[in-house]
Amino acid sequence: YVGGPRDAELPSKVLAETYRNIKVLLLADKGDTNFSDRSLLKNLGHWLGMFTLAKNRPILQKHLAVKNLLLEAYLRGQQDMLFVVPFVTKVLESCGQKGCVFRPPNPWTMAILGVLVEIHGLPSIKLNLKFEIEVLCKNLSLELKDILTKSALASADKLRVMQLAGPGDTAALTVVQKPSFYYSDINVTTLAGLKDRLKINADLPLFQNHPGLMSYVRQSVERTVQEFIHPVVERSVKIAATTAEHIIKKDFA
Repeated sequence: YVGGPRDAELPSKVLAETYRNIKVLLLADKGDTNFSDRSLLKNLGHWLGMFTLAKNRPILQKHLAVKNLLLEAYLRGQQDMLFVVPFVTKVLESCGQKGCVFRPPNPWTMAILGVLVEIHGLPSIKLNLKFEIEVLCKNLSLELKDILTKSALASADKLRVMQLAGPGDTAALTVVQKPSFYYSDINVTTLAGLKDRLKINADLPLFQNHPGLMSYVRQSVERTVQEFIHPVVERSVKIAATTAEHIIKKDFA
């Protein structure tokens, strides 16, 4: 009925409502006794996968960042993973259907599976979560050992350490190379003099044979930056404003 011709806007409305309910459940209390929300979230995951991936429709990151959802749950702890991991496995189940473009080895699917395999290998992971991941791999005709992992959880741990490190805690932070010049040294109004700050490798054969070209390269870089800086700044401001709007709406939903 949802895919029928009666209401052309009905599928998009149903999908929007699905995303809204998923986000509400993900933000809800994740207590040990909250089995109903956990079960409902799994059902919504199955429905979302059937309504999108099974029909070769992507799950856009602006609607639901599935991989990031797993990483955030890992950083928050076991209780969050009890909700998120089964939800994600149910979403990906639909990738196993014949003719589905998201069927492995689709890169988007394999990246998420890589994070799930890393979670499966955690020593403290609960058995029911391991079982969910193993069932998913079986449904997708994959072996856990054949799925490539990229140490996504280790990278998330490093980010958490850097965020939690205090001002005096330099052991946890990466040493940053001292800049050769500072923001205040550049005339951001006109960007004049930028070419004098550029460092070009004079040992390149081209510049050894034609030393005069270095000045032209500096001028070209400066003109290119001047031409592109205004649209880039406008786009960055628009992205920042849109992101802030979505975060505020999410917090006060």
